[in-house]
Amino acid sequence: MIKLKKNFLHSCIFVNNTPILRKAGNAYIKAAEFADAQNLEFEKIIGRYQDAANCFLRIKDNSAFTIYMNALDVYLKKGYIDQAIERCVRWGYKCEKELGDPEKAEEFYKKAEELRGQQNQSHTCVITDFEAIKYKDNLEKAWEVYEKFDEKVEESPSVTKTRTSVCRNCIDAYEKLTKHVLDLCQEEVDKHLEETKDSDMK
Repeated sequence: MIKLKKNFLHSCIFVNNTPILRKAGNAYIKAAEFADAQNLEFEKIIGRYQDAANCFLRIKDNSAFTIYMNALDVYLKKGYIDQAIERCVRWGYKCEKELGDPEKAEEFYKKAEELRGQQNQSHTCVITDFEAIKYKDNLEKAWEVYEKFDEKVEESPSVTKTRTSVCRNCIDAYEKLTKHVLDLCQEEVDKHLEETKDSDMK
């Protein structure tokens, strides 16, 4: 029964029925709140909040903003500040592009800047404009730029972590570059499968 319910909720993400998406979104919120109250794995809590937000984004419902704020509280409570900064920028971008709400977007962008300042983190944009023609079918070149968004941070002599560094000025370019890289990767996979298929037929 639980498995069937879980499958139903995940399938709701791919439909455009407003009542169903709203119902699924609310169910995901309850799941996230339960996971948080039970002190379950961080990934489970955030994952359910993300699922909930995706449902409300599909129907252009500003409830997605509140859900993101709840998720941000979890990031901060658990001490995941670097991820919180990145997510604030990403969520601000979603509010701007998918909800069409620049005021909500501004709240997240400012929060990211505030947190970055508290952590004394510097940031330099890798690119601020994405021109697909520059990379076209060159996955290696696109990947090289994509990797520059990842910063390696030494927490201790034996521990190094990686964080994605984006801001309001470069998030659009980053998102477009990411999609371009994924598309090129898929083309490579499709090409390889086609070549394998042709080879097997000989």
